[in-house]
Amino acid sequence: MKSKVLTVLTTLIVGCATPMPMVKPTQADVDRAKTKWENADLASLQLGYTIYSEKCGNCHKLYRPAQFSEKKWLNVIPKMAAKANITDNEQQLIREYLLTMRENK
Repeated sequence: MKSKVLTVLTTLIVGCATPMPMVKPTQADVDRAKTKWENADLASLQLGYTIYSEKCGNCHKLYRPAQFSEKKWLNVIPKMAAKANITDNEQQLIREYLLTMRENK
């Protein structure tokens, strides 16, 4: 019995500690993004994904887009961009990726 409990606890701890992979954008996401940004396309959303994954993930764990509200992301992105030397253009790509993907259900 004790070993079963230990096994379950270990599985939970490892499962919680293992980061979930970020979701890459698809054409359906582009259609949703275009409702906010008319110039959005798959390449720009994928670039936002790449910049977020590489630059943000370099310093800390990546947060899934749905973990924060739109308001929170709009507040966090510029603050983190200053620390990570992320350009205004890169911020926009990250913003479009995160805000589009946070609506991905």
